[in-house]
Amino acid sequence: LSVHWPIRRISTEESSMSERSSRIRRAVAQWIEKADEDIWVAKLILRSEPVAAFSATFHCQQSVEKTLKAYLTLRQCEFPKTHDIGKLLELIQGLDPGLVTEIESCVWLTDYAVTGRYPGDIPEPSEEVARRAFESAESCRRFIGIAMEHVDEPA
Repeated sequence: LSVHWPIRRISTEESSMSERSSRIRRAVAQWIEKADEDIWVAKLILRSEPVAAFSATFHCQQSVEKTLKAYLTLRQCEFPKTHDIGKLLELIQGLDPGLVTEIESCVWLTDYAVTGRYPGDIPEPSEEVARRAFESAESCRRFIGIAMEHVDEPA
């Protein structure tokens, strides 16, 4: 199973990079790797019968969250330990308001990070909702990938 990921992998082997730049690039690559894994798991779940809709939606949220954290890390913007996509977008708003306009539709996934872990806190998502979550996550990842390609090298 192959998942398309538009963000280019970042080499941490380049000797011309400063140590700080190298650390940032490694951290970004780690966030991307974790985001890739979550979207891959969501895709596997959506291909299964029956579809475990909550689990697929949860992994879509996790992929978006980690993708946003990769972007913030690349932009050298500190962020709190949070699963709240809206809070992460507030930080991105100060860096790239146009990007936020493109990806703010993913905020609804936040409910599936924490609240949705407890039975009865939110309605169980349907398979249709899980598929919409996957589309939202893929769209967010695409826009972030394009934005990351235009960020200058970390200093």
